[in-house]
Order: sequence, then structure tokens, then C-alpha cells
Amino acid sequence: MAHPDLGRFVRNESDNIYAGANVFRIWIHGHHRIIHRVSGGDAALWQRCLVYMRNAPPDQNPLPPGNADFILGGQIWPTPTDWSKVEAHEGTWTYYWAGQSHKDNAWRWDRGVRVRKEIYANGMEWRLAFDDCGSSDGDYNDFTIEVDAAWAWRADDGLPVIGEPVAVVTPASAMTLESIRNQLWRS
Repeated sequence: MAHPDLGRFVRNESDNIYAGANVFRIWIHGHHRIIHRVSGGDAALWQRCLVYMRNAPPDQNPLPPGNADFILGGQIWPTPTDWSKVEAHEGTWTYYWAGQSHKDNAWRWDRGVRVRKEIYANGMEWRLAFDDCGSSDGDYNDFTIEVDAAWAWRADDGLPVIGEPVAVVTPASAMTLESIRNQLWRS
């Protein structure tokens, strides 16, 4: 269920699974507010989501871009939380949502993310459901986060909003295709 600030439901935009993508980035230009919460999950491993907010277009390198601004989750059983708001922003902002699971005493990037996008009268909602690195079940329900982008003053049909999945690639792991596969598909 979307946050009440989004107003009336308009339509389902998309529902896609991105295997191998462990970061979902949302690029917004205009006056907006991000509202988010953990809605739950069914994981056998600890789950968390690193969140990065950058006042820049989505061409940050390396990915993820620097230190996380905040972390959602971290408990062994993903627990629903209340809605939280980020201050309203103006201009070009990119938000990165990076899923991780805890296995063998280390945090590892998740195997993939399922993204469901819905359009509302006053904004958009993305439901991000990460698949952890603990098994190969491919259920995409291990850690679920709802991210809402509400127009701060009014709905603006011309406001560009782009959401896309990306895979974490660090300079050390970008040497070979095999090293990239190992970074993304550790088990």
C-alpha cells in the first residue's frame, strides 16, 4: 500500500525481475520528496539495504557512490517499519538502493531485485524485492522495500523520473568478466 501522500492510484506501470542487478537507482529532476519503509520479507539471512542520495545525475563511479547515507534493516528477520521521509529536494537527484545479505560472517551483494512500479496522482511508488545470496531459489521476496517519490507541490507530468537496475562493479573486480561474475554471484 502506497503512502497516503501519493493520493489516488492511477495504474501499474511495470513489474520486472532483474537477476544479477543488486542496486536499483532512481533519477529525479524537479521538486520532490522521497518516502520509504521496509514492508517485510522472508529471508533465512540477515538483510539490509544501503541507501545513497546524490545531488547528481546517475553516472556515479564507482558504484555504489561512496558512503551510504543510511541503512534500512540488518535484522535476521526483515521487520516492517513505519514510513520515513527524506527532506524535499529540488534539482537533479539520484537515489541508489543496494541490497545485501549476511552470509559466512560478511555482507554480500544480493543476487537480484524485482521492481514493481505504480503511478499515483501525486507521484510514483517502486516496490523493491531483493533476492539474497544464500540460496538459488529466485523467489525475490527476501527483503522488500517501498520507495515513494511524491511531488512536493503538485503532480507534474513533465517531471522526468527514471528508475533502472544496475550491478555493483568496483575497480578491483572490473578486471575480468569472471571477477565480475564472482562479485555478483557469490554463494
